[in-house]
Parts: sequence; structure tokens; C-alpha cells
Amino acid sequence: MTRLDTLAEQLGRARQAHERRPDDRVLELRLYEAQVAFLSEQLRLKEEERRRGLVEVAALRRELRALQDTIGQKIARALESVREAPKPRRRRGTAAVSAPLFEGRA
Repeated sequence: MTRLDTLAEQLGRARQAHERRPDDRVLELRLYEAQVAFLSEQLRLKEEERRRGLVEVAALRRELRALQDTIGQKIARALESVREAPKPRRRRGTAAVSAPLFEGRA
């Protein structure tokens, strides 16, 4: 059982006691104290969850940057190899061979 579960049970008991005797100021005070303790624990857990999420987001950003750098380097190498590749030689123009299209066919 977690601390939040324990505080929820205490809050439930304090609420029941206060509902049985609504004019008892001591029970009302205990109810408010239980509410404060429960809500404080909820807040602490949410903040902890948020911090973990921020750490995870930061790690994902670092991973993304590293991947982008890697991809950028690979693209740069590919472009460099294309630039350094030997250029095809131009062929001299040759005389066009022309023949009648339908000659010899019946």
C-alpha cells in the first residue's frame, strides 16, 4: 500500500467521523488536516512525475540531436562523393543514321 493510499484511508475515516458529528470542531480540524496531507502527497507525486517526464524529454531531445547529426554527416558524405565522382565524358556527335521506316516490310 502506498503512502497516498494510506492518506486516502485516513481522509475517508476523518470524513466519516466528521459526518457523524458535524458540530465537533476537533473532528472538523482532523478532516482538514487529512485533506491537506492527502493533497500535499498528490502534489508531490505529480511534481515527481513531471520531473521524470522532463528528464525523459531531455534524453529524447539529445537522442534526436545525435540522430540528426548522424544523418547530416551521412548526407554530407554522400554529397561529397557525388561531387568527387568522375564526370561522364561528353560524346562527340555522330551522324544520325536514318533509314526509311517501312522499307522492306510488306
